[in-house]
Amino acid sequence: MDLEYDALMLNKTWELVPRPKPQKGQRRLNILTSVWVLVIKRNERGEVNRLKARLAIRGFLQKFGA
Repeated sequence: MDLEYDALMLNKTWELVPRPKPQKGQRRLNILTSVWVLVIKRNERGEVNRLKARLAIRGFLQKFGA
């Protein structure tokens, strides 16, 4: 997972931005959540060849215009 994270940072895949303040009358902001997807790649003999990881944003929670 560290290699994947380092590659994302090296390629400047995302940009950290400050969390916005809730609007008047709003208790809190709903920020999109994420999940790490971990995959084990195996060779022809079934031995572990590589471990892969990716960060997936749960975009189905996104609202238009937000």
